[in-house]
Amino acid sequence: MRRTAVAVACLLTLSSLVLGETVVEDFASGISGWEPAMPYGDVAATRFAAEEGALRVDYDFRGAETNHWMVIRSMKLDLAAAESVSFTIRGTGDDVLVFLFLYDSRGRFMNYGPHGSNTDFHTGYPDWRKLTVMLERDSSAQGGDADLGDIQRVGFFFWHLGPAKGTAWVDNLTIADFPAPKLVVRPVAISPNGDGVNDTIQVLARGPRGCRTTVTLLDGNSRLLATLASDRPLDGGRWRMSWDGRVRGRRLPDGSYTLQASFAGEKTGTSTVAVTVDASHRWPPVRYRSKPFFPIGVWFEGAPSYAGHPADPAGAKAYYDRAFSDLKAHGFNCAAVPNCPESLWETLLQSAQEHDFGIILEVAPLVALVSRREELTEAEVYTAVKSVVDRIGKYRSLLRYQVRDEPPLDAIPNWVLVQRILAAVDPSRPAFSCFCWYESLGRLTQETTVSEVVFDIYPHRQGNPPPSMGSFVPTLAAFKAASRGNRMWAVLQAFGISHAPNSWRYPTPEELRAQTYLSLAAGCQGVFYFIYSHMPGYLDGMVAADGTPTAMYEPTWRLAQEVGKLAPLLQDLRPAGEGPAVEGEALAGSFRTPAGGLVVIVASTQPGRDVTARVTVPDGNYRDALSGEAFRAWGGKMRVPLSPGHGRVLVRE
Repeated sequence: MRRTAVAVACLLTLSSLVLGETVVEDFASGISGWEPAMPYGDVAATRFAAEEGALRVDYDFRGAETNHWMVIRSMKLDLAAAESVSFTIRGTGDDVLVFLFLYDSRGRFMNYGPHGSNTDFHTGYPDWRKLTVMLERDSSAQGGDADLGDIQRVGFFFWHLGPAKGTAWVDNLTIADFPAPKLVVRPVAISPNGDGVNDTIQVLARGPRGCRTTVTLLDGNSRLLATLASDRPLDGGRWRMSWDGRVRGRRLPDGSYTLQASFAGEKTGTSTVAVTVDASHRWPPVRYRSKPFFPIGVWFEGAPSYAGHPADPAGAKAYYDRAFSDLKAHGFNCAAVPNCPESLWETLLQSAQEHDFGIILEVAPLVALVSRREELTEAEVYTAVKSVVDRIGKYRSLLRYQVRDEPPLDAIPNWVLVQRILAAVDPSRPAFSCFCWYESLGRLTQETTVSEVVFDIYPHRQGNPPPSMGSFVPTLAAFKAASRGNRMWAVLQAFGISHAPNSWRYPTPEELRAQTYLSLAAGCQGVFYFIYSHMPGYLDGMVAADGTPTAMYEPTWRLAQEVGKLAPLLQDLRPAGEGPAVEGEALAGSFRTPAGGLVVIVASTQPGRDVTARVTVPDGNYRDALSGEAFRAWGGKMRVPLSPGHGRVLVRE
């Protein structure tokens, strides 16, 4: 804490006492005990020091791909009864992401930051900004199993993709306790009918170590119905249970009830939460009636004004007509459309329908529901979903409802609820989201059935000169693992940001081709290219604002037409094991057709030179599905030459 005036210091101390906050590190004594850790990338020039009662970090990230660095120290904290942990930060220079790490005595950790719930954790604040972790609400981006009552080490972690240089100051690591022992219940509306939607609620009692709790259930007239837990110790400051809406094995009638926790020990008191039981509506399992198809699409800016066009219906219709006609003529069959004003939904969908073009439309009312930090009720989700489907569900050009772009971990429960109700109301058009964090995708596929998983990978940055694939291959592998066998669609980089230093650059045609064929070899059954629309002052797309093609457009549409010839074969393939072993700078996947035929897809990882892959496959004759070239495998090996960034789809005859 900067002590530029005694009055300021006194005011801050008084506020902390009033609010029940404790500053556990204000760097007033310097940075003794703090040390660097977890360096990755080219970060050797990064330094830290004490400055005016704060921790100063001069980050100098020079790696073309992921760079990260942490400063950490031993610090014993008991957060069992804590409501939040916060710190203040300000920065200059390039904006980078910040994460707060908390380690327990067994090495387990919590990692709070932008890849989880805390999207405001970054350095781009010219003035001091308080960043707060709400321990019961916010999701850990990784780890997540640390004992908060036994924290032994604390770290500030700085992360950036590509080069970045700047300075961040960190101060006032602060703990805020719950003002009293507290009962937390999520969700507060339960529908215990066995449909998998809000069938149970999670009950959590929190308080200081040494406290004990008794949890009871009261009816609408505050009469005792049942004791759910009696005199349970708050080990580690917490006690939890799951409740299924039943008492002595019988489901409660629909109505309003109260859960009450009484606390005894170091602190005493009572905490209550009103809950609602309503099992009247049973949602059917997620079963989509949509037919699998192979999208060859683009991301398309739905707000005409963002792309420099008139936003009235007539002007928007001209903008949409020109784009969809052009895309259809060049081999694309659909577009994912964010930011379309609700007043233009029908205009956009009608234009696409006239051009026999598919649309995945970002639907703002459903995005708002998924993005909400508070829990949702089934009734409010149904009302919003029904309104959207009644309005635009009649358009055959509508393929999917985009319900959130790049959802973080803490949005997944709301995502699943919206998806489930949307599937019941319109089973022909699934919920859609593109993921940029495989941790969030892994949580989704763990909790629900999806029609497909969608993820983006953008590896080409200005600090990463061509030819290079950067971190594309390991990131693709991580997304594949998180997909858990679901159908995969990949969103690939076909854009640049020329006006911002150290940002993204256009990929070369060979790099774009490598992105595409590596995705197919991994098993993707759909590809999108980001982004078609040029957005002045923001993104450089495939076409300029006036519709003039950029240098990126021709290699992209040529790939679209190439993949289009392969799509009828690719869309029905199923994985055949883990994939063949490969000698050489390439990846390969093996697949089966519905009739049991073997298809092997081989893709180069090198966009800058020819490579030869030796693939372990069953002996026999193979034919390139695109060129018709013949290949033969003997002794369990097949030699496959690949030009820069190229791939081959080989069918065993």
